[in-house]
Amino acid sequence: MLQRGGSKDYDCIVIGGGVRKPDPNLALFERVINTVHKHASGAAITFNPRPNDSVEAVARAPPKG
Repeated sequence: MLQRGGSKDYDCIVIGGGVRKPDPNLALFERVINTVHKHASGAAITFNPRPNDSVEAVARAPPKG
């Protein structure tokens, strides 16, 4: 979770299929990616097709550093 005014480091951000699919969500998806980039630029970004695939998505993230 992003916190305004706070400073946190995130290793990985998982963005779910509900944000990037269906196609009409493209503008929302772009806003999410740009917000993550702005507030957690050092974090890997991964995607999961289903909520129960989040752990696997994080495991695919490249090592930080």
